[in-house]
Amino acid sequence: FCNENHPGLVYAWDVVNEAMSDDQDGGLRTDSPWYKTVGEDYIEKAFEFARDYADKDTKLFINDYGLLSPAKRDTMYDVATELYAKGLIDGIGMQSHYTMDDFKKDDLEQALFKFAQIDGIELQLTELDLHNTDDSDEGLKKQADTYRSIFDVLVDLDGKDLANVTNVTFWGLNDECTWLTGFRKETSYPLLFDAGNQPKPCYYSILEAAANIE
Repeated sequence: FCNENHPGLVYAWDVVNEAMSDDQDGGLRTDSPWYKTVGEDYIEKAFEFARDYADKDTKLFINDYGLLSPAKRDTMYDVATELYAKGLIDGIGMQSHYTMDDFKKDDLEQALFKFAQIDGIELQLTELDLHNTDDSDEGLKKQADTYRSIFDVLVDLDGKDLANVTNVTFWGLNDECTWLTGFRKETSYPLLFDAGNQPKPCYYSILEAAANIE
């Protein structure tokens, strides 16, 4: 429908989502209905169909969460390497639901650098938010610093041609509509704008990082 009625409107599709296992040994999710019904090659088949029917200039992505963990990162690398070599994907989407307590800048840098070894592949941060329960001045300052560190990594690697980062998408418009409050069962302030759509310190810290783009 989209291709026929609105050609060129969608520039990229997330074709396969959350196919990697959370097990410490990595691998694919064997509990997936697609895996059970089609078999282990369902991912490749999905991209074959997508490549046949998508607009010729449309980018095709494989997307997953938790890609900062070594086992899941390495599984994605292996799967994406094979798909990219066959011309079936254009990029990897890294779901980026981070928390103030667990996020480590080095983990993001290592994951991006690892995926970038697939020469020419596009990398995107998808569903970005930063779970934060402290909306005090101090808490928002700490959140701004963490967001700044995320974008410093993106700007640095992309600027040095060490990773081809083509997009960042946030998971929600403002703190009022975030999914995290319901999911975490505690009030979260994870996004760039508060409940009144006013920019938070993290909004400005990201702009500061982006100012270094060359």
